[in-house]
Amino acid sequence: MKMGIDGKPEDLLKNGEQAATENEEAKSEEKPTFKSRLESFWYFYKWHAIIGALLAVALVISVIQLFRNTDPDAYMMYVGPSTLYVKNKDEMTERAARDIYDYNGDGKTYVSLLEITVGMGEDMPYTAYEANVDANKRFLSELASGDSVVYLLEESFFEKANEQGLLCPLAELIDPSLLPDDMYDACGVRVSELDYFKQAGFSSVPDDTLLCIRRSPESDSIQYGRTPEYWACNKALVVKMLTYKAENHEQKEIKAFDNGKNDVVIGIYDAERHYASDGKKLAYAASSILKDANSDGKTLLAVDAVLTSGKNDAEAYLAKQIAEGGEVIFIANAEYYEKLKESGILRPLAGIIGDYAAKLGCEDGYGVKLGALKWFGEKQYFDRFDKELYICAANTRGEDGEDAFYRANIEFLTKILSYKLEEEQK
Repeated sequence: MKMGIDGKPEDLLKNGEQAATENEEAKSEEKPTFKSRLESFWYFYKWHAIIGALLAVALVISVIQLFRNTDPDAYMMYVGPSTLYVKNKDEMTERAARDIYDYNGDGKTYVSLLEITVGMGEDMPYTAYEANVDANKRFLSELASGDSVVYLLEESFFEKANEQGLLCPLAELIDPSLLPDDMYDACGVRVSELDYFKQAGFSSVPDDTLLCIRRSPESDSIQYGRTPEYWACNKALVVKMLTYKAENHEQKEIKAFDNGKNDVVIGIYDAERHYASDGKKLAYAASSILKDANSDGKTLLAVDAVLTSGKNDAEAYLAKQIAEGGEVIFIANAEYYEKLKESGILRPLAGIIGDYAAKLGCEDGYGVKLGALKWFGEKQYFDRFDKELYICAANTRGEDGEDAFYRANIEFLTKILSYKLEEEQK
């Protein structure tokens, strides 16, 4: 046997070295590669990795939004049946931001918009009724403790807020003479009457939506956590909305009894109530006698209500109406009825309904109390008027004569005065 240097058999040495080499090669082949480790990790931890990645993305987005978040200088709330597209809402907030000031001092002007969409109509599906329950809760919550101050409301939601005394009379914001002629109510005006809502974004708001503003925190019945300074910034936006005129806006020349699209206008002067009933409701109740005097395809009745005991100068407003002739039919308390008689503009009722005037208790020849008229006792919405108020009418004015608007008002008044009168005389 051939011996090796170390004294061990040479064949055994070779066999041992070969076995060691083969063992090392086997170990080398068994060592995992990066690819195999990755495949193994993906196999065992695939869903862990996916969920972790999504959480990381969400965290990054939240952090970015946190740093980008800006406290609004003004806050609008829209409640209505039409959904506003994202593009429209962005245009609205960007446009409104140009008409306010930097209330919070962060170097920016920013307006936020809350949208509450509601279903409307008798044929509304059940799912919409359920959605409206949530919408009503959100609306009431916003009234109680929300951030919004400028409101764009569908009529029924406007009435809810108004009934609670939460809305500010618009005449307390600006000179009443700058308000639109066709006001829905002392606290609200339809956006269709305002040039501001003909602009991009704002034009997407339904025409019958009502613009209004929350009362100042100093006079609000609910302390909703906002400061008078914050309210003042919101007020600046509403004032701009009310007074904005489009560049191509043409001021219409006013002449006696020319009241635009309204077929009948009733001026109401009373100290106790503002008579917030709008022309739309009264027009509906009087649909059987209200005619389309201006042939525009609609029958519109406007209520020009003036609170004689309010902050505004009601006497000056009445004097303006007497001079310009914007109102034909007047409903007034005793004090303002005397002012109307003294002005010399009233038309004798005998010239309108003949002998029936005396039968209705028209002692001075110009007016009768609403309590003497069946119309104000039976007709919905009209029955809300104080029965001690007087109703009367203006005479024609010089060259204007009996134009279509004037004739429509006198015809309307005639039917109110004579309603069921013949039945009583039988």
